[in-house]
Amino acid sequence: MWPFMFMLLYAGLTTIPHELYEAARIDGASWGQSFKHITLPMLKPTIITALLLRLIDALRIFSEVYTMTEGGPGSATLLFSLYTHRQAFTYYKVGLASAMAILLLVLSVTIALTLVRKNMKIEEFEKGADA
Repeated sequence: MWPFMFMLLYAGLTTIPHELYEAARIDGASWGQSFKHITLPMLKPTIITALLLRLIDALRIFSEVYTMTEGGPGSATLLFSLYTHRQAFTYYKVGLASAMAILLLVLSVTIALTLVRKNMKIEEFEKGADA
């Protein structure tokens, strides 16, 4: 997943017009100022999208950990999804596991909607600045 994140951010970097950096250099901006005032604001929607995709990937991880360690040794690699699986299929607490899965769903949807709304506010602000 990390190579995809780097590719996504690189694609975002290539969409930034070089004229902005040239104008900043003519105005006497340093590299840090150009990064802070040009690169980061232009990359915010891409960064938010990358964070959202990474969040989805992190919350769905199960098979790799289950296959390699089954949550062990002890509970060193016990993830929420693996713990939910263990509650349902090892201890037969299906009701608890269902509640945990719904909690994970609500948490992930809340975080995703927050990121999407933040991305929409950034895009609305950029549209307003262009007009």
